[in-house]
Parts: sequence; C-alpha cells; structure tokens
Amino acid sequence: MKKLLLFVSVLFCSFILGQDIPLGKNMFKADFTVDSVTLGVDSNQMNVSGEAGEYGRVYLSYVFTNKMDTKDAGEFTGLAWTQVGENFAQASLHGQVFSIRKNTSDILVAT
Repeated sequence: MKKLLLFVSVLFCSFILGQDIPLGKNMFKADFTVDSVTLGVDSNQMNVSGEAGEYGRVYLSYVFTNKMDTKDAGEFTGLAWTQVGENFAQASLHGQVFSIRKNTSDILVAT
C-alpha cells in the first residue's frame, strides 16, 4: 500500500510541477545536413550542421547509446555550438530516442 501511495504521489507531483514552455516567438526554422555518421559497437556518433534562424550556422554532435538495453529505444548526449559575429553560444544535449513502428515505416522520435 505504501508503494502505491508513493507512486501516485510522484505521478501527481510530476503533473502539478511540470512546466509548459510557450514557444511563441522563440520558434525558428532549422535546416540541417548530416555531415558524418560513425557506427560503433557500444555507441554511434552523428555530426550535423546547418542554418538555425537567428542563431546562424549551428554545429551539433550527437552520441547515441543504449545503456538500458531496450529493444526500440536508447539515449543520446551531445553538444551544439554557434557563433554569430562576436556572440558565441554553446549547449549540452541529453535525451531519449525511441522508434514507433507502424505499417512498415519507422518514425524516430527524440525527446
């Protein structure tokens, strides 16, 4: 019973404390090209670059892993950077990747 109460409490708090990020004017169009892909045994790496709205030329490097040994999912970490004039921006990336299989076509989703 204690475990059920704890689970319900955590689930309730995640909905109450979750934040809805309004994108509004913060949205921008991005057009990326895959520059290289390196396939490995324990991880795969992908480097992409392209134009990302007001951020100018953006460079991203992703490392995909499956440390949890799941069938259709995995994790990614990465680094993104850009320079516009004298302004330099850098971001670290982390998330989950999973695929949705429907009618012989695969959809790759990153969160």
